[in-house]
Amino acid sequence: MAKSWAMFSMARTADEIVLRTFPRQPVGWDGVMGRLSVILIEGLFVFRTYIISRSITSRSVFLAEKTFSCCLSPEALYFPSKKRLGAPMEQRKKYYVLAFYCFTPIENPHEEVAKHHEFFKTRDICSRIYISYQGINAQMSAEESHAKEYMDWMRQDSRFANIDFKIHFADEQVFPRATVKFRQQLVALDHDANPVEGGDHVSASEWKKMLEQKDPDTILLDVRNDYEWKVGHFEGAIKPKLDIFRKFPEYAKQLSDQYDAKKTKVMMYCTGGIRCELYSALMKKVGFEQVYQLDGGVIKYGLEEGQSHWKGKLFVFDDRLAVPISPKEDSEVISVCHHCGAPSDIYYNCANMDCNELFTCCPSCADQYKGCCQESCAHAERLRPYEKTEKPKPFRKWYHYENVKTQ
Repeated sequence: MAKSWAMFSMARTADEIVLRTFPRQPVGWDGVMGRLSVILIEGLFVFRTYIISRSITSRSVFLAEKTFSCCLSPEALYFPSKKRLGAPMEQRKKYYVLAFYCFTPIENPHEEVAKHHEFFKTRDICSRIYISYQGINAQMSAEESHAKEYMDWMRQDSRFANIDFKIHFADEQVFPRATVKFRQQLVALDHDANPVEGGDHVSASEWKKMLEQKDPDTILLDVRNDYEWKVGHFEGAIKPKLDIFRKFPEYAKQLSDQYDAKKTKVMMYCTGGIRCELYSALMKKVGFEQVYQLDGGVIKYGLEEGQSHWKGKLFVFDDRLAVPISPKEDSEVISVCHHCGAPSDIYYNCANMDCNELFTCCPSCADQYKGCCQESCAHAERLRPYEKTEKPKPFRKWYHYENVKTQ
């Protein structure tokens, strides 16, 4: 049993387990399954004993059992270059990727955080959820049945009964862990803004019409970060030149000085809609009378209207990084490689842990610079190991690499 556990601590994938178990001669499938099953059972028993002795949560047990069960997949054993999802295509789990927010008074946000943690304990859910006295702002991925259970659970609470869940689909979790935290502000603004006083909500279909009828007295504002804009945006949109969006109140005042606030129409959009709730209120506060916000953000627009009037992809804050706004259409590439200027919308975090710059890069340059944004970073002391892959994921915190041999 100790031998089995030692093997598991070293082997990262199912094919490595087979190679370590049968290093010298080929064996038939029956032989593989027979010996591998014993090893897996022994290893799982030891693992359960190990984590119980460490007082680790039941969610860890659940995820560990899921990981071990993946190793029994014939596909994972015979096709090591494919994703190790643990089951043939027709049996693989389907994941919902949910994005939603809700402004509603929450008397005890810390209690809501605790409730979420309890609900997630025995479910295959990963997330990035922030809860404040003003409401909830959330992104999460969950196995299909657990996602449905969560949406039903939330709607049972009258405060969250009308939440508009925007749903994408994935074949794996797109967040590294289940994070649910209290935050003083749902949107980093450091300025009083009441969403009730915000601009008019415009549906995806109406937004499309407004884009087609846009006149010189209309300004189209993209209130997202530069790296979001870089890979995709609406045609004709203006990107505020701000290093941080806490400075948006100053920018709104500048616009009111530059344009006739009574005559000018302002159309605003963001990824999921929550920023526009507050930023549109600020625009009205400085004197703009005709302010419109895209209801549900770009996510909902893509699901309902597709690529129409949109260029490129949509940046998302999870492991996917950039996705087509419509699952039914291919998207054009409008961004370029940071190194060579070739078309590329693949994002990397610099492998230099003390840099972490987010940049677009073509596969060739990613190989050449080993995932770094510049030559000097490639020679830095703390480098994450570079893994050649079609879909690189965001960097993990430095402590994930403490025991990993760097480049």
